[in-house]
Amino acid sequence: MSGIVDAGGSRVELDAADTSFFGNLQFAGVEAFAVWNQLIRPARRHYTQEELLSRYPHGTFEESGVRIVRSDFTVKNHRHLDLVCTLFEPTMQAEGGSESKTKHACIVFCHGAAAGCRLDAFELVPALLPLGVALACFDFSGAGESGGDFVSCGFYERDDIGVVLSYLRGTFGFMKLGLWGRSTGAVAALLHAARDPSLSGMVVDSPFADLWELTKELCLAALPAATGVNFPFSPLPHVVRLVVQQRAGFDICSVCPRKASSRCRMPALFSRGMEDALVASWHLRAIHAAYRGPAHAVELPGLPREGPR
Repeated sequence: MSGIVDAGGSRVELDAADTSFFGNLQFAGVEAFAVWNQLIRPARRHYTQEELLSRYPHGTFEESGVRIVRSDFTVKNHRHLDLVCTLFEPTMQAEGGSESKTKHACIVFCHGAAAGCRLDAFELVPALLPLGVALACFDFSGAGESGGDFVSCGFYERDDIGVVLSYLRGTFGFMKLGLWGRSTGAVAALLHAARDPSLSGMVVDSPFADLWELTKELCLAALPAATGVNFPFSPLPHVVRLVVQQRAGFDICSVCPRKASSRCRMPALFSRGMEDALVASWHLRAIHAAYRGPAHAVELPGLPREGPR
C-alpha cells in the first residue's frame, strides 16, 4: 500500500514501508512541522524605526569617550533582495580641530537565525569602537527588516556577507575586514571565509558542523517518543530535505561548515555556550579539528545558545 503525505505544503509520494510510518506521524504533526520550520522559517524579529534608533542615533554621537558616526544604508543581494545595514565608525581628531573617520579595520557582525537581526550587534559598540575598530551589521535575507521569506542555514547568507563586504570595501574604503558570527551567522561566516582569503580573522560562535547531521539530530529529538518509529529507518530527514529544497531552494546536504573550515587560513576564535541545548558540542570540535588556520576554541560555562556574551 502506498500513499501521499502533505509535508508543510509539499506533497510527497510514499511507498508501502513509509505509509505506516506516516500514519503514526499524524500524531506528531507539530513535531514534524517544527523540524523543517526551525531550519528555514524560525521566529522572525521585526522592529520599528524608533527601536532601531533608540540606543544610537543617526549621525554623530559619543560612546565610552569616543565620537562615533553612524550610517544606515541598504544594498541588494544577488537574488535582488534588500539587505538593511548599519555602520558605526570611530572618528579621530585631526589638526585644526576637524574630525575624520578612521579606516583601520571593520568587524562585520552576522546574527543568528532565531529572532536574530542587526540590533544584536549593538552591544558590541562600546567594546569595539573605543579600540578604533568600526562595526557593521545587517539583517540577512529572510530575517529582520531585510527582504525574503526564508533563511537558509548559511547557504544564501554567505552570499549576503559577500555583498556587504564588497560594499564596505568599495563605498567606505575598508581594507581590513573581519567577521563575527553567531549561530547561523557563524556558519555563513565560515562558508564565506572558505572563498575569501582576504579576511583578517573571524569569531565563530555556536556553529553546527554539518546541516544534514543536525537535521537528523533534530528529527531524532522530535519524533521517536511520539511515533515509536525505529529512527535509523525513518524517512523523515529525507522528507525534510525535500520540503526545504522546494520551499527555500537549497539542499540541506550542501551546507557543511566542517568542509569549508578545511579551506580557511585566517585566524579564528571558536566558541559555544555549554548550555546550548540545540547543537551538540561535537559540532564545534569537528569544525575546530578541520580548520587549517590558527584557531582557538572555548566553551563558555553557564551560557545558552542565545543571549549576551
